[in-house]
Amino acid sequence: MPAPDRPIAWPIVLGAVGVLLIVIIRAAWLCDDAYITLRTVDNFVNGFGLRWNAIERVQTFTHPAWMLFVAPFYAITREAYFTVITLQLALAALTFGLCFRVLASSVPAVAVGVAALGSSRAFVDFSTSGLENGLAHALLVVFLVIWLRDRARAGRLAWLGVVSAGLMMCRLDLAALIAPLLWVSFRPLKRERIQSFAVGFAPFIVWELFSLLYYGQLVPNTALAKLPPGVPAGELAVQGLRYLAATWHFDSVTPLVVMVFTVVLASLGGTPGRAIATGVVLHVLSTVMVGGDFMSGRFLTPAFVMAVAGLISMRGVPRAGNVLLTAGAVILLVVGAFEPGTALRTTADFRPSEEPGIEFARHGVTDERRFYYPTLGLLPVLQGRASPREHPWAVAGLAIRAEPDGPEHRVRTASNVGLFGYFAGPGVYVIDRNALTDPFLARLPPKPDWRVGHYERAVPAEYEASRRADRNLIADPDLHRIYDDIERLSRADILTGERFALILRSLW
Repeated sequence: MPAPDRPIAWPIVLGAVGVLLIVIIRAAWLCDDAYITLRTVDNFVNGFGLRWNAIERVQTFTHPAWMLFVAPFYAITREAYFTVITLQLALAALTFGLCFRVLASSVPAVAVGVAALGSSRAFVDFSTSGLENGLAHALLVVFLVIWLRDRARAGRLAWLGVVSAGLMMCRLDLAALIAPLLWVSFRPLKRERIQSFAVGFAPFIVWELFSLLYYGQLVPNTALAKLPPGVPAGELAVQGLRYLAATWHFDSVTPLVVMVFTVVLASLGGTPGRAIATGVVLHVLSTVMVGGDFMSGRFLTPAFVMAVAGLISMRGVPRAGNVLLTAGAVILLVVGAFEPGTALRTTADFRPSEEPGIEFARHGVTDERRFYYPTLGLLPVLQGRASPREHPWAVAGLAIRAEPDGPEHRVRTASNVGLFGYFAGPGVYVIDRNALTDPFLARLPPKPDWRVGHYERAVPAEYEASRRADRNLIADPDLHRIYDDIERLSRADILTGERFALILRSLW
């Protein structure tokens, strides 16, 4: 897969990018979880530090790269909704431009790329949404561009290290997707190659050291909340398979493209194709092992993008192969056009009850855009039919923000904490029943009737009273000790011997 001798003409590239941006703009939206990160960004910009609840240090975001990317723009605009959607549209344009100008081997390859990307509900949905997917997509394509061009050269390995650091700061599980490609680059192992990569990879190491010092742990609190104690690995794997089945139900194009393109890459793509295919398989397997997610398709988009970018970059495709690519593009467009709920069929009225017989949830996995679009979709907002501030959870947060100050008003317990917490502001301490933002509850087992991604905890009776009183009132000795440990990690002075000793114990 060498670099193309003759890149695709700019009019074709710009046309392809424009078409896909129109598709994404029609479907653009934000989800409640996006506002969890945005509350941290708001607190950071306003001088409270990288915190969700302003009085404690807890990493409530899985994606430090995305959070740090958004923060400077938010500092300028002081507005969340349009700022985030604009950034994600810019990242989508970059992704498309690199795919079609730099990677694509032919005009039929561009056609199949446009058809696949535009027909995938998961890719279109999570190119916006406010989550890290859009940044991960762009970084994966940048990684592939660098890797396909003299991937073993030391200078290239340094840049691969930089992009790898960014990817792992989007999501740690993206390591499975790029590991086989890095293995190819490192072979045969040489010291200068490892050193070059390590120099580029330094931002990730720096972040992990900062996280250990500032937050007291190497992994985000969300990882503890979503891989809770008391849930057997076998049950998670079964739920992971259900996640794939649910995604197929809502969006057959995405898993179909991943499967077919991966087989083609492994069969006809030579060493590069096999490496890309192996990474895709490993990433899908890792998704299954953690139980998938409650958002249909979200965890499959990185593998989907890598499979599509890898396929369109294949060189030396015979004329018959170009005919097959063109036919494949037509088939994907037809399937994408007829499947319910795709961006091609989205209007400003898109909502859960839009079409009779269309399920909203299956196996605990939901069509998230269908749920949030009526109130957080770009088209309804631009038409003046909706506003993030008018969402019921945002209204509840604004109401609490307007209440008089006092300890009885500073603590609230909620289950959907993104919009609620963001609009409540830094003066309100929010206890999250799902433990995504709560370091104490994240260390407790979930309720037996857990839902993947939303492992609700039973809140101990004295916990909210302890937060209101700002002292440990929990009677159970084990829970009392956990509460004290969390207080030392998240509220005590950072540079204390007692805190360092607790951090070291937690590492072992």
